[in-house]
Amino acid sequence: MKINAVSLEHKIQDLMGRINRESNHRFSKLADVKNRSDVVVLFLAMLHLIKDRFIDVEQDGLFSDILIHKA
Repeated sequence: MKINAVSLEHKIQDLMGRINRESNHRFSKLADVKNRSDVVVLFLAMLHLIKDRFIDVEQDGLFSDILIHKA
């Protein structure tokens, strides 16, 4: 079984690039074709960018989609 390592730094750069090109994204759209480890690293990248105040997120309710936009 081959395991692909996903770099958190790379995922942060990728997410910032997407946010800079288009200001609004949905988490489900960004994570729709990824494997589980990619989705986890994407979520961690999102949390890191929230902490550093590069992005803001909104979620209407429990288990609803997360809207990501530039801070």
